[in-house]
Amino acid sequence: VVQDFAASRSWCKWVGARHGREKALHMALGQVLLNPGMVGLGILDSFVMRLPLVTTDCGIHSPEIAYLEPEENGLVTADNLPAFVKGVARLFDDTVLRGRLASGCDAAASRYTLDQMAEHFCEGIVRALDAPPLARWMREPRASDIGYAVPARKRSAIPEWHIAVIWQRFLPYHVARIGRLRERCAALGYRLTAIEVASQDASYGFDPAVSQAGFDHIC
Repeated sequence: VVQDFAASRSWCKWVGARHGREKALHMALGQVLLNPGMVGLGILDSFVMRLPLVTTDCGIHSPEIAYLEPEENGLVTADNLPAFVKGVARLFDDTVLRGRLASGCDAAASRYTLDQMAEHFCEGIVRALDAPPLARWMREPRASDIGYAVPARKRSAIPEWHIAVIWQRFLPYHVARIGRLRERCAALGYRLTAIEVASQDASYGFDPAVSQAGFDHIC
């Protein structure tokens, strides 16, 4: 449908899927990013390219939609065609608003970084291991532990933790998370195994290079 539409209108170009440098070059031509359907990690493209995203409240977005702050770094319209078109037209007509949202994209890009994501992922896992009841199980029992079957052994006597992380398939951001977790586990003396349910395909247009990531990997 889209290709037929573009073929009869000289102002509309269909370029198909683009990745990496080609994707960045095409996005650099734009001033806004439109996605009326499901928003996922593409919102990060909006931020780093300073292209305010316009989407709808369609109810099928991935969790990353939480990064969108309406009227701050993007727009959310009602889930119908007239409302979406009106929102897009508003952004084209109002250069002040578009500039403000682009600045909001800049600010969001500095918050939602690869390093921050990987660090938060590691911190969550490590803190979970130190939280009750695991933390209580890892130390000598106390009188206040009535009702808990706490082994009478110290942390040093307990076998090392073996952490297993499972994803359907490893994309570059999964590899980044696991790579950081491997560093943290090595420092703590924990073992880490990453399990991939199915090998990568061509859907995303890149090779995550799991084999060079430096952690035990099962696919």
